[in-house]
Amino acid sequence: MELEKRVGEVAKEITDVAVKAFEVITCLSPISENALLKHLGDAVMVVVHELAHEAIHSAYPELDTLYERDPVLGECASEVGARMLEVYVLKKIGARAHSFEELALELEGYARLRGVCWSASVLQELYVRAEALLERMELREFMGVVVRECERVLKEK
Repeated sequence: MELEKRVGEVAKEITDVAVKAFEVITCLSPISENALLKHLGDAVMVVVHELAHEAIHSAYPELDTLYERDPVLGECASEVGARMLEVYVLKKIGARAHSFEELALELEGYARLRGVCWSASVLQELYVRAEALLERMELREFMGVVVRECERVLKEK
């Protein structure tokens, strides 16, 4: 219950700041309230994504070594793994998650990953394979699958 209270306090602060920022911005140029609500909804996905990074780095500490040895593979594994875990968590709790098309576009935004063939279908196939591991709470094994898939996809680049 203590965590819920602390999260509530932070959420209240976020709400206050977001509303005040919205008011200032709309004085400069009119934007819709729907824009504010959409971006606040997106913020939830960002939080889950960052928590996913924390979890995969905890479960798979070799990511740091992977980054040092091969920064492209390290970034690929970290970002793809976090996105797969993000989708899993959001689906599990019944919240809106990015589509695999959106995830592919996001990955294309990383300079190191630009040109890598992360299509929506490849990501969806990976998710289907990885979901079973996550259902069994096998996060470490899940990351092993992600690393191997990144290695495969990067070879095709």
